[in-house]
Amino acid sequence: MDKAPWLALRDVAADWPIQGKPRRVGVDNGSEFHTEAFERGCDQHGIGIDWRPPGRPHFGGVVERVIGTLMGLVHGLPGTTFSNFGQRGSYDSNKAACLTLEELERWLAIAVAKYYHLRPHEGLDGQAPLRRWQEGMAALAVEGRSIPLPRDPRAYLVDFLPVLRRSLQRDGICVPSTGARSMKRHCSRRSRRCARPNATPHA
Repeated sequence: MDKAPWLALRDVAADWPIQGKPRRVGVDNGSEFHTEAFERGCDQHGIGIDWRPPGRPHFGGVVERVIGTLMGLVHGLPGTTFSNFGQRGSYDSNKAACLTLEELERWLAIAVAKYYHLRPHEGLDGQAPLRRWQEGMAALAVEGRSIPLPRDPRAYLVDFLPVLRRSLQRDGICVPSTGARSMKRHCSRRSRRCARPNATPHA
């Protein structure tokens, strides 16, 4: 997905060109990767899934390295909960916390686009990720190829949203655990006509 609008909303002046629809994705065996939504979305967009063999964490070494690097930076922020109780010790995370969600998102965008992508990596023979991406894209262009992009970014996102199957009843659709309904339950005793659909259901 094009990240320029997302970066602009957070006032981050950085180049984050990495985007495209993958041919295959490698995932672990977490429940989120065995959902109808995930498998359906991948199938609809021609994306193959490679599930990591159970008990073989080294298959995810690359992504675990990325997460470890970024979490190392996160743990330097005020209010961090660290990785475990032992590391946190007597540090009062709640008292020290001072960033809003919007500020944290902006910090993360800067950490990725202006630090991680520009920093030399041993796994890339000392090359920065952004530079490696640029070289790869240039090589594809020479061959007359490119990385496929979703035709409709919004539809692409929707195709991966969680699936919840419910029957449409006279009083609307009930979503368990939230109490939300698409229509008000009560009907006018005089007119016997149901109220209009509630556009903003509250959980």
